Amino acid sequence: MKNKFLRALLYPHLALIAILFVISVALAVVVLATNVPPIVHYVSYAIWAYTLTVICMQIPKIIKAIKSFCQNNALIQRYNSNPDLKLKVSLFVSIAANLVLALVHLLSGLQSSSLWFVSLFIYYFVLAFLRGFLLINTRLEQDDLLKQWNRYRISGIILIVINLALGTIVFFMINHNRGAHYDMIVTIALAAYTFATAAIAIAKAIKYKKSSWIVGKAVDVVRLAAVMVSVLSLQTAMLNAFSDETMASFKTTMTTIVGTVVCLCVFAIGVYMVVNSTKQISKLKQK
Repeated sequence: MKNKFLRALLYPHLALIAILFVISVALAVVVLATNVPPIVHYVSYAIWAYTLTVICMQIPKIIKAIKSFCQNNALIQRYNSNPDLKLKVSLFVSIAANLVLALVHLLSGLQSSSLWFVSLFIYYFVLAFLRGFLLINTRLEQDDLLKQWNRYRISGIILIVINLALGTIVFFMINHNRGAHYDMIVTIALAAYTFATAAIAIAKAIKYKKSSWIVGKAVDVVRLAAVMVSVLSLQTAMLNAFSDETMASFKTTMTTIVGTVVCLCVFAIGVYMVVNSTKQISKLKQK
């Protein structure tokens, strides 16, 4: 009897979970937007805790259902078994995100006549252009090494150009205290996302290091460089969220160090791509 009650308490019907979720969201809006008595806060905390608990208890079932759906879905199976398609989808999504960010910063720059926003626009637009360039060149035959290494070299040159905009961004971060300003919760979520994308980028870079697909290598090197810039943005966001005016000197020092390291790394990656591809092209032409 006790086990049945506990199971019913921890594993309620899905309809009840949905109702609890709606109530939790409504309570969050009420608590945050209005001045309610303390008793409402306490009741809200209890409901939020219980809702989160029952949702977490459903996670194994949700994972199992997702796995079953993926295994039985033809489109997902095709996506998982086709590295070329996965790379193209990844590039397409990244290009769309970069273009949206570029447009937002362009409009902000035109409205405020700010070189800071113009620099961000140039960075995101050139990054989108680079990824679009690589997306087009995924059509190259994998045995056409000469053309692939040539595209790899062009990608390195574009990365070096991007570094000019990146240097301007870092300059504004250091001298004008520009950077991302987010709420503490948003900053923590951004940190989790950035670390996850960094881990994925490093894993893919290691994977494609042994691959003979040169364009695939270029895509992941560019992804790694973009993640480095995201780490810089995260660093400024975290300093802005978790520090105060008494730490202004520390913030400037950290931004200078991290910004300089990121710029040098991106520049070094671009130079490496140019030098390495030039050597490979020379070897291929001598054959």
